[in-house]
Amino acid sequence: MDHRIISVATSTAFRPQTNEKWEKILSFEIPSSTDFSNDVNNSFKPNYFVDVKKFWKLKMKALKAYKQEIRMQPHSRSFEGIENLAKLRGNQSGQSFTESFQILREIKR
Repeated sequence: MDHRIISVATSTAFRPQTNEKWEKILSFEIPSSTDFSNDVNNSFKPNYFVDVKKFWKLKMKALKAYKQEIRMQPHSRSFEGIENLAKLRGNQSGQSFTESFQILREIKR
């Protein structure tokens, strides 16, 4: 619920205005939160992929700082689940390890 509130607040704060500088608003997956969402009409549909292979070890190291958020396997938010998701998104985009996003709004200025 907190993620949904932040999403709505972001959309409100970044309404298109004259002389704005921003060009793109992306949403991202949160393992388990995205999986277990009951919002069937607004499901996550990735359409923007970023290869993170060269940062993968650093990402795993950073996630260890959030150990209270990591779950035991089998779970989407386990280290294995996070790696599996990166591999799945990699398969979908022709990469090895990929993070995916959904473009919510993009304005070419």
